[in-house]
Amino acid sequence: MLRAARRRLLTAVGIGATASITGVTVPAQIGTIRGSVPQDFGARGDGRTDDTAALLRWRDAIEAGAVGDLPAGRYKVREGELVFRVRDGDTGAPVIRTAGCRRSVFVARGTSDAPVIEFRNEVPYRIAHGGSIDGIGIEDAAPGTVGEARVGLALSGLAFTRFGPIHGRGFGGDLVRIVRREIDGNPDPFHVALCRFEGIEADRCHGWAFNNDNGVGLNGCEIFGVRSILCGAGAIRSGGAGNRYAAISLAGSKGWAVERYRAGGTASRELYERLELDHPEYGLKLGALTSFEISHIRLIHRWLDEHQRYVPKIGVQLGGIELSRLENGNVGIIHRIDPGPKSADLGTFYDFSNDSNIIDVTVNAWLQGHLTRESGQSIRPDSVKVDRLSPHARITLRFDSVQYDQR
Repeated sequence: MLRAARRRLLTAVGIGATASITGVTVPAQIGTIRGSVPQDFGARGDGRTDDTAALLRWRDAIEAGAVGDLPAGRYKVREGELVFRVRDGDTGAPVIRTAGCRRSVFVARGTSDAPVIEFRNEVPYRIAHGGSIDGIGIEDAAPGTVGEARVGLALSGLAFTRFGPIHGRGFGGDLVRIVRREIDGNPDPFHVALCRFEGIEADRCHGWAFNNDNGVGLNGCEIFGVRSILCGAGAIRSGGAGNRYAAISLAGSKGWAVERYRAGGTASRELYERLELDHPEYGLKLGALTSFEISHIRLIHRWLDEHQRYVPKIGVQLGGIELSRLENGNVGIIHRIDPGPKSADLGTFYDFSNDSNIIDVTVNAWLQGHLTRESGQSIRPDSVKVDRLSPHARITLRFDSVQYDQR
């Protein structure tokens, strides 16, 4: 009788279905709540039908902090229209569950330079708390080509929001962009804070995989697992303070693989670790930092026949940002040099220049590869460029057993 009463109780509250696992009977649907799906509002998800109107109705149903499900499909959408607006700072961003970044895909029409998807906080002087977005894909409408869509996912005014893997292909610009928002003419210092990004993959985009375009307005965020493949810019364009970038890989780029720019002042406690940068045109450009750590970096130098030279042209540039400081930091990099023609120019490994204040910075560099007398290749004196340092600059650069000091 007790078992019969228990079954009646479970059925009454909607979790009467059970499953047996290793002899233990457990409810099969505990904690599973069905969220709104675009198909409830007429979306087809076939990659051909324009689903914009249906997606907007779905957005209206979930944007006030509700739960939405995005089943597997290819949802064609007009750029600039799918904006998740946060009007109440207490409700935060929605919770969106998906089938994964390769299966739940937004397809841009490729006719506008507006973002394909945007999460925008419209509460003045406040940021929206919470919410999560599982893995999503964002692609241009013409696979294999670079389209007109300039931004895949645009973000502003969020805190404590989690983003699952984001995969993008074929954009004319950035995959993820922290857009610039101003208060009284200045960048908003509390723009995107304490968020977590768990995988960003940009494939053949003309811009950055992750671009903080708001300068100081990125704080305390964790960006893990960024992968940039043959993109026009690079993997990371950073700014703000207290952020952590880890597990970043890049293969080929036509700009800096990682670039930090000033935009608002010198930041502290930035961490870059576990970067694998394979023959970008330029490596790392860093400035406006204090108390920073850059470690477990491998920079691969390759000979490119089409350019008749090694890339990167510059491995690491420290400083070079006007009126900024680079102070109290450590850099650890392995340089892997692939085979190339005899006596080939390996380019500039380190560039300390452009009148920046560089104080108490230590660089430890290790070499891997084919630097032998037989090959004729070597680290030439001009592989380290020192130009116009401030009188207070203190740098220690150790190249394997060779040490270079500038004091």
